[in-house]
Amino acid sequence: DDRQCENWDALCKSDYSSCQYCNQVSHECQGGCYTMDNCDGYNCNEQHTCSSGVESIRIETYSCTGCQGAQGHAVEDGPFVVLVGENFASCNTKQLDHPNKIDFDNGKSSEFSEESLLQSCYKKDLADNIIGGSIHWTSKQGQWKPKDNRVRINWNTGESDCCCLNKDYISPTDTIGSFKNCTRCEEPSHC
Repeated sequence: DDRQCENWDALCKSDYSSCQYCNQVSHECQGGCYTMDNCDGYNCNEQHTCSSGVESIRIETYSCTGCQGAQGHAVEDGPFVVLVGENFASCNTKQLDHPNKIDFDNGKSSEFSEESLLQSCYKKDLADNIIGGSIHWTSKQGQWKPKDNRVRINWNTGESDCCCLNKDYISPTDTIGSFKNCTRCEEPSHC
């Protein structure tokens, strides 16, 4: 039983010296996670290591013509995002909007890390690699264009993936931008 191991319920350090599980073959306690509680809410995989997961989504606005934020309204109908990982797992966010803050206006940059906004994407294991997804404009006004035509997904490992939009902007008449050319943000952009 894993609960007989010392530190079975402890938070794992990167070298797994602080947490243990019971190896079911040798019946010995070994370094590694037992549950996602050992991984600060991230997935504990079959190898008893903590999987990487989505930490935040960063959206930078190049321009937002006629948007609520551009008109000085802090309550905005932000977009929602769907992500698909290399492991073919997927997740979706709620409408991304920080209350009392303008998120979508010319030159604005916003990072969304709250569980209430990221919803099923919060700490989601997507195999540390985004292969697709989309962003959906939900406002009845405004034409939103992202900076560098991309959206950034940050992992808890410190790495980030940047996904290009398949079009220049999204708006009430053209609401969905599909993600393409998702790569590490450090790599040259192909947007």
